[in-house]
Amino acid sequence: MTTLREGTAEEAGFLPERIDRIREQATRWVQDGRRTRSAVLLVARRGVVAFHDAFGPLTHAPDTPPLQVDSLFCVASVSKPVTATAAMMLVEDGLLSLNRPLVEYIPEFSGKG
Repeated sequence: MTTLREGTAEEAGFLPERIDRIREQATRWVQDGRRTRSAVLLVARRGVVAFHDAFGPLTHAPDTPPLQVDSLFCVASVSKPVTATAAMMLVEDGLLSLNRPLVEYIPEFSGKG
């Protein structure tokens, strides 16, 4: 498993201008308020974190503090694409097959229905 460490855009193999564009775009999205009210973004490659920042307020309350990079919040349905990506990575590595019964991976799913 790769351990992440703080570094520069160059160390991670990114152009600094591209990282600046990410920051600018996230700022616009939050200020505009139509796409998202707040966001935490992390960009890393080869174990090097090139960008990690929080944008917007913590909650919808008028006097709420700003969101922090380690703030906790409900991800709701956002977890579905993350789970699907993780599953497809297992398929790619040959550790999961889309054509096998689920019970082969999770025995508790045996039985009626």
